[in-house]
Amino acid sequence: MACFEKPELESLMNEWESLMRQGNEYCMHRDWQSAESKYNHALFAAETMDEIYRELRQTNPTLPATLSTLAHLYREWGKYSEARQLYERELAYWQKVFEHGPHPFVASVLEKIGEFFVVHGKFEEAEDYYNQAIKIREHLNGDGEGNLELAHCLDQLAGVKLSQGNFAAAEVSYKGALKIRNRILGVNDLAVAATLHRLAAIHRWQGDIADAKAIDEQAKAIWSKHTKAPAVIHGKP
Repeated sequence: MACFEKPELESLMNEWESLMRQGNEYCMHRDWQSAESKYNHALFAAETMDEIYRELRQTNPTLPATLSTLAHLYREWGKYSEARQLYERELAYWQKVFEHGPHPFVASVLEKIGEFFVVHGKFEEAEDYYNQAIKIREHLNGDGEGNLELAHCLDQLAGVKLSQGNFAAAEVSYKGALKIRNRILGVNDLAVAATLHRLAAIHRWQGDIADAKAIDEQAKAIWSKHTKAPAVIHGKP
């Protein structure tokens, strides 16, 4: 195997950073084709650097970053199949890097793939990826109280359960998210009010109007403490 000198790595890194900046500029102007070209060139540079990093026995930060950025571009562009393939590559990369234990990077990519399946109405597949992400985040949070990333993932899973018509399971997930937000953000945070509103909607859809009204009142009480409080709370979560 060829021996790479540090200057080559620095040169490739400079090239990669320049290409990523250019791609980002094109993305800001929604010029997807030009952005794709720059990101693909950046990906080639990242893959070349990966060989060097492996020789140095170091993790290559540019490869997963490029895969994620290009995948996001394809999502915005509506090329979901291409986006999924790149997210799968990013997932495989992080799973190999953190093969000896769970890591939040792995959970984040699992959630992205779950979102892909939701967009395509493949709720069983989405549920599987969200559950994997939740398991990792729960494992990493040893005190069992969770964090805001876990709360968000529970929200996503609840949305899947609602799409499947499983109101009981959705309620369990939303209650888990609510408990976390109450503890971290405080009982008067707007995110707490939004979660309460979702719970109220579940009760309303099941015909439990009294409980729905009581929970909605809690949400309204929180919103009333903020300047832009809505006068009426209606609609789906």
